[in-house]
Amino acid sequence: MMMSSQRSYRHRAFAFPLLGAAYVAIALVPPPAGSLENFPFFNWTLFSQTSDEKSDVIALVHAINGEELSEPVSFYDLPEEFAAARARDALFMKLMDQFALAIDRGDEAKIRAFRGLVEEHFMRDAAHVDYEVALVRYHPFERYRQGKLRSVEVFARYTKG
Repeated sequence: MMMSSQRSYRHRAFAFPLLGAAYVAIALVPPPAGSLENFPFFNWTLFSQTSDEKSDVIALVHAINGEELSEPVSFYDLPEEFAAARARDALFMKLMDQFALAIDRGDEAKIRAFRGLVEEHFMRDAAHVDYEVALVRYHPFERYRQGKLRSVEVFARYTKG
């Protein structure tokens, strides 16, 4: 019995420093191409970006069917007005990103195509909609708790109908 406990102690006394040396060696090796970290070692990306500032391209609605809203409201915050807002379709978010990119590049053909999709598919529940394509920046916790945005950058303003 004495021999096995001594052997076990020797194994642990050898294994832990060996594991520590291996971990340090992995830390010193440059990360793979296209990566900032050696995954699964030193992977802190999830934690470092959780509460960072975020940004989204959204449709800010100013008026629906001739009725001015008291302040611009995000399309997704109007589920009573638009069925697509109730569904919270991720395709709309991707479409808005591409729409803003087309506006920024001045690509008139793509702007017309994206505008048509937004107005005829996502805003089909209202005959007239006055809206902006805008980039909003926010801190996730502030937006969740207070609805607060840090900044709004408007790319363009359109009127459907």
